[in-house]
Amino acid sequence: MNRNNVRLIFLREVRDQLRDRRTLFMITILPVLLYPMLGLGVVQIMLTFSEQPRTVVILNAEDLPQTPALLLSDGIQTDWFSGGKADSGRLRILTDAKSTSASEARSAPQQRSAADGDSDTESSQAESSAAESPTAESSTADAAGADSSKNTGTTESADSHAAKPSRRSGRLTDEELLANARGLADTIQKHLTASSSSENADNSTPSAGSAVRHQLGQIQDRISDQFIESGLQVLVIVPPGYAESIESLQTAATVDTNEPSAESPPLIVVRNSADDKSAVAFARVQDALNHWQDALRAETFARAKLRPELQNPARLQWVETARGEEVAANVWSKLFPAMIVIMTLTGAFYPAIDLGAGEKERGTMETLLCSPVNRINIVLGKFLLVLTASAATVALAIAMMGLSAFLAPIVLGGGGGAAAAAAAAKSATPMLIDPLGLVGVFAMVIPVAVLFAAVELTVALFAKSFKEAQSYVSPMMILVFLPAMMGMLPGVELSVKTALIPIMNISLVCKEMLSGVWNWSYIALIFGSSAFYAAIALAVCVRMFKREDVIFRA
Repeated sequence: MNRNNVRLIFLREVRDQLRDRRTLFMITILPVLLYPMLGLGVVQIMLTFSEQPRTVVILNAEDLPQTPALLLSDGIQTDWFSGGKADSGRLRILTDAKSTSASEARSAPQQRSAADGDSDTESSQAESSAAESPTAESSTADAAGADSSKNTGTTESADSHAAKPSRRSGRLTDEELLANARGLADTIQKHLTASSSSENADNSTPSAGSAVRHQLGQIQDRISDQFIESGLQVLVIVPPGYAESIESLQTAATVDTNEPSAESPPLIVVRNSADDKSAVAFARVQDALNHWQDALRAETFARAKLRPELQNPARLQWVETARGEEVAANVWSKLFPAMIVIMTLTGAFYPAIDLGAGEKERGTMETLLCSPVNRINIVLGKFLLVLTASAATVALAIAMMGLSAFLAPIVLGGGGGAAAAAAAAKSATPMLIDPLGLVGVFAMVIPVAVLFAAVELTVALFAKSFKEAQSYVSPMMILVFLPAMMGMLPGVELSVKTALIPIMNISLVCKEMLSGVWNWSYIALIFGSSAFYAAIALAVCVRMFKREDVIFRA
């Protein structure tokens, strides 16, 4: 091997590749754009999606207990949400309660602060008379700032008050949403009735039980179809007489008796866990209902004259050992190792095809072989160019990954909800990934870059044309992507067996490095095994280049 000849071939190929726009795009532009778009853009899109208001319908809202009140005139009380107004403003609440209930809830604090004023008495009388007349009810609601219809009172969040859905915008009106909710509630009631009948039928005859179960399946399918077509994200059904049942339970708690009290009927919350919109809305509704339930329990204990600490006799204290930067780095480490492996393969894609099949199509391969240069020097020069392109792509990708991690707390810190941004806010430094981990990842990827460069150049030399080489190399994306993603699966950890599996071992060790874990025995084993595989691939590439039946394949 002559180093000067290898260097000359390498520099010749560098000049040729710098004239190729496709190569420049894959090496420089793609990694520069890809990581900011994935690291910041996708997360920002997810935050925007989660912040859009979702429609929640509450049926029979008048049967809810007044103390503590779940609803106010503008929706669910903000005190019940962990995020306060930020969460309540992202829910558009519709109820079928009459506007008098909302007016009384809204005017209750005013009546307590000015109970002696004659004007308050007249106002209360005016509201009572307004409830008897639909026209007066509508005007009263308009004066109070509520968006109520004459036939059905609806409660909306303040954020969605100005943008009421209409048929012109392709969305359902409030009346249609409430009608769909009532139809869905009727179907759910039929399902509950059929479920109770199924228990009795199972105890009678097998044929009767089978028929009832078939009916239950049909009703369940109807419920799923109705919910999808209803335009709702969450439906809350308050059972009739719910407030009275809660009151009777609280009253029974104050009486010293050994007789068991009747249970109150449950609130029915309907959602579709397969729909992201419904899942986001349900999480917020569940949070509010849990806090409201805690307040209701505390009031029941207070009326029964029981100490508040008896509500939670078994106290738990959680100790978190992970630092904020470790939690944030764990988020990034699950996302980027597989992408780094893919970028290593992508960086060598076009240079390898162009130096192999591309030279055959241009007719310059014969001229190069006629030169007084050993074929080993020629193939090594071409290989070094492909390796340089792959390494440059990885270096840019890692640099942009570190930049994205650095900018994430700044760009996403105000959005809320991003795990990386939240962890960075608790950390003393805005850098979410250890720079030493990025250096370690680059060092571990070098043998993989050698492997990919040798394999792709071998395939490109075997192909007769540029298009044929593309058809051979493109499936390698899938073959590489699968083991790279397997390393990201939960529960897949480094062991002696996984450390010897190509591609997956690199994905696993990069994930640990980015998380701040340095297992030197596995690092040495993986680096050595990857270098061994790369040496075999390079030897095959040199051997293929020496065969004229491969280079000049007819």
